[in-house]
Amino acid sequence: MSPEDVHRLVTEDRLCVSADGKSVAVILSLDDRSVVVKHNLPDVPEAVFCSKAGCVDARLLHVRSDCLIVWGMPKGGLESCVFELSKSGLRRIQSISRIRQLQRFSHGFVLFGDSPGLTDEVVMTEHGTHEVNKIVSAASLSDGRYLFLEKIEGDHFQYLVGSSGFEDWASVELKNEEIIQILRLQGNNVLLSRSGLFSVFRLFGPGKLSFELSRTWIGRIESMFVSPNEQSLAWIVRPEPFNKSLFGEIYLNGRKIHEGEFTCAGDMISWSPSGSVCGIFVRTHSDREGDKQQIITPFVHYTIPADHLMREFLVDDEGGIAATILDDGVYCLPSVAERRHNAGSLAWNLGVVNGEIGFNSVFSSCIMRTTDQTDET
Repeated sequence: MSPEDVHRLVTEDRLCVSADGKSVAVILSLDDRSVVVKHNLPDVPEAVFCSKAGCVDARLLHVRSDCLIVWGMPKGGLESCVFELSKSGLRRIQSISRIRQLQRFSHGFVLFGDSPGLTDEVVMTEHGTHEVNKIVSAASLSDGRYLFLEKIEGDHFQYLVGSSGFEDWASVELKNEEIIQILRLQGNNVLLSRSGLFSVFRLFGPGKLSFELSRTWIGRIESMFVSPNEQSLAWIVRPEPFNKSLFGEIYLNGRKIHEGEFTCAGDMISWSPSGSVCGIFVRTHSDREGDKQQIITPFVHYTIPADHLMREFLVDDEGGIAATILDDGVYCLPSVAERRHNAGSLAWNLGVVNGEIGFNSVFSSCIMRTTDQTDET
């Protein structure tokens, strides 16, 4: 299997690994009309799903150590559904005719799609499925629940969904504002919206934070990022929203950690183990120094070689770079604490599990998990 084949499997949701990287699921073609779904656990049986010539309709949604979640139409089936494949075999969970959007998280997933017989969109998580009008924003919480902001007939409502069902349903009053994002921070729901020249933070809940957060900002806040433990917040501000300049500012818990001309590559952010420090990958521009690829933390500006691509990275609690996966155009180059590991055709899923930094990689046709216990002495 070539590197291109493996990369295509990942991007098409046909190859999926668990958060700890030790469990793997894959969808492989049998012929023009069928594919086989496999889990690396020997006790989990294979399942055959339908496909069309040149188009694989099955998609992997989530994988755990004992099972996988897959969407598609099984051989001999009549409709596309979400199934669980485990030691007990294939179990139907929910009929979903079309997937509109899929968001994966360490503990599960959020699927937006259509279900036969329902006119509205449905949202599915590991806690169940519910019909919605329009989800404006969604966030995964550290306790396994999900936070949603839904628009219903012109009004907005926020609520939580977990194993106990719906919780904390409340209306949100908005006036001619563009909603950017909602998330959970230190027990509060934080809503970010924009109106004209201003960006506005709203807090719902206790209202107290461990750092000072100005509610109104002049300019455009592009996005905000919350730490996995929901204790820290980072955001990017463009102070001149109608100016084509790339000038911006990066804040962490109310403290400015960078300013200058830069672009940000979406969700290329990494939080330290304690959640107190973050690193954001940006492309900076300076008339004096030219263009650079850098990881910005409160303490370092780590430059990436211009002829390499940044795949993934980790930062430590001191704001240093703990690990990176770079791509030189031929191989992926993993490095942990400045120790280089073997280059491979593909490396991904960089993370910390039980104090060990690890990543998945592909050598020949084998999917491997490498761990590196960093010695800090």
